[in-house]
Amino acid sequence: MAKADETSNPKPISNLVPTSTIASTPIPWAPSDPTLPSSTSITHLVHRIHRSTSKLESSAFYLRFLDQLNTNPILKSHPIFRRTPNPSRMVVYGIGSIESYEPPRLQLSLALLLYRHLSLPDPIEIFDPILTSLECAAIAMLGFNVLGVDEMGRREV
Repeated sequence: MAKADETSNPKPISNLVPTSTIASTPIPWAPSDPTLPSSTSITHLVHRIHRSTSKLESSAFYLRFLDQLNTNPILKSHPIFRRTPNPSRMVVYGIGSIESYEPPRLQLSLALLLYRHLSLPDPIEIFDPILTSLECAAIAMLGFNVLGVDEMGRREV
């Protein structure tokens, strides 16, 4: 009798990933660098974010993006675009280092522009385990929140 190939009878995911690695509750988090950034460095990073936002806002990409948001019937039917008594909250996971690299600043800028476009009442919530104290302070200065827990990308909607 031939032995069954393991690929023909795959194990369920729950058997492959130890349950101890799946967080059932959020894990408290804080930036690993204990130093408080200076107000000058915070202001400098916020200005860099504003420059990235201006650059993105005047780009052909963003104009096409807005056009699609405003005209695509499938997108317009999504709950986040409908004015409801309980609007959706925006959460950004895995943004990267907004201090060190432009792509994360542009991603944050896109989130900021989308937030403004949708007129969301609640501030954007942002999390990446690599965020520094400086980046957290700059995000707060923009009026957004850095999550104090690592939800591991598992927020229920």
